[in-house]
Parts: sequence; C-alpha cells; structure tokens
Amino acid sequence: VVSEPQQSTFPAEGFDDPGEAAPAAAPQAAPAPASTPAPSARTTEYGHGSSSRASGGRGRILAVDDDVDMVDGLAEVLDAHGYEVKTANDQDGAIKTIQDYDAQVALLDIRLGNSNGLDLISRLKEYRPNLYCIVITGNADKESAVTALRNGAYDYMTKPLHPSELFSVIERCLDKHRLEARADATFDALQIAKDAAEMASKAKSQFFGTMSRELRKPITAIMNSANALMEQKHGELGAPQYMDHARNIRNGSSHLLGIIGYALDMAEAEAGRLELKEAEVDLGALIKTAVRVVQQTHRADQRSIEVNLPDPSPKVWGDQRLLKQIVMNLVSNAVKFTPDEGKMQVGLRWNDQGGLSFEVKDTGIGIAKEDLPKALAQFGRVENAAVPRDRQGAGLGLPLVVAMTELHGGKLKLESEPGVGTTATVNLPSERMVNARSAAE
Repeated sequence: VVSEPQQSTFPAEGFDDPGEAAPAAAPQAAPAPASTPAPSARTTEYGHGSSSRASGGRGRILAVDDDVDMVDGLAEVLDAHGYEVKTANDQDGAIKTIQDYDAQVALLDIRLGNSNGLDLISRLKEYRPNLYCIVITGNADKESAVTALRNGAYDYMTKPLHPSELFSVIERCLDKHRLEARADATFDALQIAKDAAEMASKAKSQFFGTMSRELRKPITAIMNSANALMEQKHGELGAPQYMDHARNIRNGSSHLLGIIGYALDMAEAEAGRLELKEAEVDLGALIKTAVRVVQQTHRADQRSIEVNLPDPSPKVWGDQRLLKQIVMNLVSNAVKFTPDEGKMQVGLRWNDQGGLSFEVKDTGIGIAKEDLPKALAQFGRVENAAVPRDRQGAGLGLPLVVAMTELHGGKLKLESEPGVGTTATVNLPSERMVNARSAAE
C-alpha cells in the first residue's frame, strides 16, 4: 500500500516571493536506499524539546505544531524573511521555550496531539502577557474562529497558509506589540517623573516645616523684646524715636511670623498632617473676633467693614483655630486690596443645601478672570501696580483657605472683576451644623 503524500501547508505559488510564480519543479532524484538515512540541514530534537533559528531582527516568533514537517517548513519560511524563530511540538515544549524566550508572536496549531492549542494560549500568556497568538486551523468554519478569539487569540488562519497573508498578520501583531512597548515606556517615564515630583514636593514641605520651626523661636524673642521696649518695662527710654524703632521691630517680626505660620500650615496640609481638632464653634462670635483682630493689625479701625450675622448665631462642628484663620485671611485680603474710600462686607447666611455660607465682599482693585488660578496657587501673586509689593503678601493666604476649607468638607468660591471688587465665599456643608449632627446621632 502506497500512502498519499501529505498536502503541504504552503501552496507552491508565492512560497519564496508571493508576487512571483513558483519556479518549475526540479527533476526528482532517485530515492535513497531504505538503509541510508536522508541528509539533514540541521539537527532538531522534537517532542518535549524545541529548535531555534535567529537571523534578522524583524520580530521574535514561537511556532508550535505537532507536525514536524509543518513546523520545519514554517520556520524556514519565517527565517528566510528575517524573523527570529523558535519552535516546539507540544504544550510542554512550548511552555519550556517561552520561559526563556521573549516571543512577540506565537503561531499555534489548534490540534497538538491529544491536547488543544487553544488551551495553550492562556498558559503562554502567564509568562508573556503581551504575547500575540495566531491560531492555525484546518477548519474554515465560524465556530472555530469565534472559539479562538474568545480564548485570547489575536487572529486565526486556515490551512493551507499563504506566506503573504501570514506575513501580513504577523506584521500587524508586531506593530501592535511595538506600540504597546512604546506606550509602556512612556508610562514608565511619566511614572518616574511623577515620583520625582512627589519627592520634590515632599522635600519642599519638609524644608518649609523645618525652616518655620527654626525661625519661629528667634522671631518670637525679637517680638518680646520689642514689646518690652514699647511698654518701657524697665523705665523710660528717653527719646521718642526709640518707640518708633521698637514699633517697627514688632510689626516686622509679626509680619514675618505670620508668613512662617502660613508656610508651616501649608507644609502640614501638603503632607496630610493638618488635622481637625473638632469642637462646637460659635461661628458668629468667631467672625466678630477675627474682624476686630484684622482691623487692629492693619490699623483699619476707621475702615468701613460691615458685618452681617444671623440671630441667633449658628454653631458648627470644626477646628476653631483653622476657621478663625480662614476668616482672618479673607478679611485681611479685602483690607489690603481695598482703598480707603472703598467698602467691605462680611456676612454669614444659610444656604440652599442646609449649610452655611461665609462671604467677604469688597470694592477693591479686583482680579482678572485669567489670573484667578494664579491667585489660588501656592506662592502665586498677581502683580498690580496699584498695590505696593510689600503689601502683596507671600501668596499663601488663599491656598491655605482652600486647604482648611476642604478639610472641613467645604468649598471656596472666588469671584472678581478688575476695578469692581472681589467676593470670596466659603461654603460649609450641612453635616458641619451642630443641629444636623445632633439629629443624626
């Protein structure tokens, strides 16, 4: 009985060059005697082993088929076109190969002896998640294709394979693999940059915290000495000019101490260490006290600051120091940037959400809409010729208001127009109201 020759996986036409016809077949040589083995171009161990060819650098491919002739022919065609190829003849050989071989594309026969090539896809991807698998099947039915794609295959091809179609599918896989590699590299670079920025931000916060603590003590000592001079605790100073010098020392030290306090609070907020020390706070009384302190500090006793508060005064759960700082920062800004003839209003009202809205409105120089983000940024100072530089502040007041307000679950809304004025509104949620929390408990 003479067996029929097995059909080649590749058609004769286009085997070497898909664009040209295959050369005429050469006359067949006489068969070798049965006792003499046919010569082999290379030695390959099949079964659980694998073979490899490496020539160009077009891409790394793993070919898996239990048909020795099939996988040999496939490897030769791919090798001739510059691909690096490794082969295996069963699942164990493929798994062993993929562990040490960073393949980009896998060509898998749907039948591997007693096993299924589809089952191999997930096992290979455990080692190479970015591997693109092309399933080769002898059945051109839709069911086989859908099953292959559902099991994680990128594409499927039916036998006999045409080299031009095979190369086209492989190149699509390699293009996607290269794009993913570039995307991964870009993501890694962005992650490194993000980590570096976070480290720099942390270092900056640590620096401000250390600097603030180191400077606060000597400045406090300077202020105490200035106060002692002004109060003439040890007898009269004599010439009145000494009082002016002492006043300058105290005012300058107080200003610097305020900036250091801002920097320290900002560093604590950035590091996530600014915590609420909650208590029941009479917000109306707190606002009155804060406005009075600002008027005394800025010598604004005669300035027109209208205060409108509800009666009875609302009580909230919050950090009294931080809430007072919020009020003082906003009122201080209004005083600094409003001319003597201008007006300022400070108000507190219930809002539609059942919370409270604290509002500071002035008829000062105002801020252009495009400059509002800068005013809210750390160290952001909006330059204005109408305001001396020594009155423009350190650019930490509003960012601190934002941080402290958000810590209370609230939001700051800033509206402004040059030459008209500015309105800053702090909205506190209903959960901060004492009555609301008592009812919930």
